[in-house]
Amino acid sequence: MKKTAFIILSLLVSMNLLFAKENYESLLSSMLNNNPSLLKAQEETRKADLDVKDARASRGPQIDLTAGVVHLVKNPLEKVYLSDISEDAANTYSGILQTYTNAVAEYYQTNGTLPSSTFDKVMQSLGSSSSDPLLYEMDPNILMTQISVTQPLFTWGKLSTAEKIYKDVRLVRQMQESDVTSKAIAELKSRLAAIYYLENLIKTLEEEDEIAARLVVLSEEAYKNGMMVALDVKAARIDALEVRVGINQAKAQRDSILEGLRTMTGKIDLQAEDIDFEPDEEEFRRIATSDRKVLVENALSPSRSTFRMLSLMESVAEKKNSIAKDSLYWKPDFALTASVNYGGLGLPVVNSDFFDHTKFYGSISLGMKTTLWDGGKKLNEVARSRSDMALAELDRSDAENTIRTTLSSMFSTVDTALSQIDYLSLKKEVDSDKLEQKKTLFKLGSGSETEILKSELEVKKHDIDIAKEYISLSQAVYTIEYLTTL
Repeated sequence: MKKTAFIILSLLVSMNLLFAKENYESLLSSMLNNNPSLLKAQEETRKADLDVKDARASRGPQIDLTAGVVHLVKNPLEKVYLSDISEDAANTYSGILQTYTNAVAEYYQTNGTLPSSTFDKVMQSLGSSSSDPLLYEMDPNILMTQISVTQPLFTWGKLSTAEKIYKDVRLVRQMQESDVTSKAIAELKSRLAAIYYLENLIKTLEEEDEIAARLVVLSEEAYKNGMMVALDVKAARIDALEVRVGINQAKAQRDSILEGLRTMTGKIDLQAEDIDFEPDEEEFRRIATSDRKVLVENALSPSRSTFRMLSLMESVAEKKNSIAKDSLYWKPDFALTASVNYGGLGLPVVNSDFFDHTKFYGSISLGMKTTLWDGGKKLNEVARSRSDMALAELDRSDAENTIRTTLSSMFSTVDTALSQIDYLSLKKEVDSDKLEQKKTLFKLGSGSETEILKSELEVKKHDIDIAKEYISLSQAVYTIEYLTTL
């Protein structure tokens, strides 16, 4: 019995999870993890962080390892014999070899006695034959390795300034990520509110469609009975078709908004009926009655991410101008380079005595590089950086004007929508009272069903218009929230 009860409970829990609706919190969580715009902003922040690390690393030493093996396919010094050189050159080499202790020592080890200091006897000991002594033979393989360290010494502060630029850009990317998140939240609320009101609008239109269809039937019957002219029948049919067109338009608008919501949240199978969200209409009115001067001040506050980003971009432009000035002609950069080289003839595996013939040697050098003249490109770069500074200032001014204009437009939309809602609500109340009177008279045998249906259509029309106004109102309110939240 307990086992059966447990199975039933498990099934009920599974059914609950299966048909659970998506509320604002769950959709927000999904959006923060799946929104392409947010994911892109996060990647931009990561890239900016890597740029900072690269700029910091450029101030330190750069260590490079170079290794190479050269094989001479046709060795120009494969074998050089004494007979291949002139007599004068031979006498010169003979004089050199008289003091070449290594060759003499090798000869001594072979013969046991010191040779006469003649070139022929020493060379014969190294040669392939006594008649033509070998002078030189070069291994066709050469191994070369080098480790070099380059450390910038003085660059007029360009490297440190570049690092500061990338740090500023990283801050911009971080604030941009936060701004994209705020914008996405406002868009999420706007889409959810629009779907809510469109669903109500579609439901009302479908009810209106049934009334309009009934009105067409009654009009056709009245026309057959001679109680209505053909023009009235056509007017009823047009009204019915207009309602169906409205249904199709509303569904198309809902589906478009829903598709955007799926993209934002990553929920590709999300349907309108899966959403559990109802806008806070009292919040709409609270924002509408807020001190608008304060709202504008908040929107234009220097502490808002928008203007902090613009300030940082101005700073970046100034630093770029500084780098351009420090890169002008006759302003040299200095760097210290140290290298250690190792190598020699032959290969470690091929030649058993390779390590006996290899050498270590190194060098330290102080380098200087500067541009003397490039046709004025560097002067143009300075002028270009000044233009970037001016553009950054103009961007701030343009942002302020755009925010002012947008807020003014949104305030007007809010005022108009609320006025329309109040007007339509009152008109609906009056027309609903008239409808009730007509229904009462119809029960008492006065009036007609046609008049009642027309009154019902008028009341439904008010509901449709109110829903449309709420859609406009919600979009304006969420935009104001996004622009004025600090």
